[in-house]
Amino acid sequence: MSFHTLVLLTTATLAASVDCKWDYDTQEISCPNHLYVDRITGKEVPVKYHTSPFSRPLEGDTEDKAQYYEHDDSRKDQNGTASFSYFFNMGRNVGMDSILEKDGCKETIGDDPSDPLKGPSAAFQRDDNRDFKCHRIAGDIKNPDNVVVGPLENDNPAAGFFMTVMGGDDCSDTWRGDSGGYTKRSMTYRVFCDTSSEGVAKLPDFETIREDLTCMCT
Repeated sequence: MSFHTLVLLTTATLAASVDCKWDYDTQEISCPNHLYVDRITGKEVPVKYHTSPFSRPLEGDTEDKAQYYEHDDSRKDQNGTASFSYFFNMGRNVGMDSILEKDGCKETIGDDPSDPLKGPSAAFQRDDNRDFKCHRIAGDIKNPDNVVVGPLENDNPAAGFFMTVMGGDDCSDTWRGDSGGYTKRSMTYRVFCDTSSEGVAKLPDFETIREDLTCMCT
């Protein structure tokens, strides 16, 4: 099974695979209640995925020094021109550098000004129009309480996996119709597996980031 397409989105609905766990040290997602038949042994074995091939710096690439991926998302819609940049890592936190510090990402504030965040983050959203400068859209990926993982399709684990990292800046609950209170921004990664022979050793394809609902990115 090779990983062909990595789709990065910004929404915050969590798919429910509470039986799957991710380990930061091994970068392994294990799903003991999702089984498949091993072609060599003919036995049922638990489904496992690895996030290490997507972490920056890239595994085994001595020339890759980057501490994150960067994605530009400039567009026009009914509200005018929106210009956002995203800085994210997968399986690791984003390495804070002078670029992110200059853009105000070292300390970020959500809708609740009394709760600024300074700690590690797996993803940042920068507003190039300078309405809010920079948001943490995910928290510390080393905190297991922030991470939810599982197969994209429960009945077809070979389709790929998702990883949601919660714990970003506070966001007003008004987008859900609630009055008052806050929720935490989150980032969801969806990795689609290419199981064809042509998919072996292919580099991942990256798709766009979407913010389907305020505070949730995919």
